[in-house]
Amino acid sequence: MFRLFGIAVIGLGLNSAMVWLLAEILGVDPTLAKILAVFPVFAWNYLGRRTIVFDGTPSTARHCSPDVYGANPNAGAMRSERSYPR
Repeated sequence: MFRLFGIAVIGLGLNSAMVWLLAEILGVDPTLAKILAVFPVFAWNYLGRRTIVFDGTPSTARHCSPDVYGANPNAGAMRSERSYPR
């Protein structure tokens, strides 16, 4: 949870810094500066979450439920959709 929050806070700071740099320092129109700031911030958010937050380690929920690994083929089905032996 803290990793996800950290990525979001850094993304917010990066967005603010990019808009400030483009609008105030380089003199770009503020609306255009906001549009241009979307691209590096989107890349940061995607790559940061992919590499830092969802780094491939299984969560504790996967360790608790053997159904996640396919032990029970009816695990994801609703009760009415499950096939019961007759």
